[in-house]
Amino acid sequence: MVDLTNVLLRLKREGVVWSPEDLAALSPYLTRHIKRFGDYLVDLDTI
Repeated sequence: MVDLTNVLLRLKREGVVWSPEDLAALSPYLTRHIKRFGDYLVDLDTI
């Protein structure tokens, strides 16, 4: 959510105008390519 907010604020500073409908279509959550039973790798050695 933080990354999405930062991008939206940067675009606003650049003069991009969006509507509430545009923002309603955005989601910070994965909605595609989700593996039903997981198998997500997390590299704990990388910060």
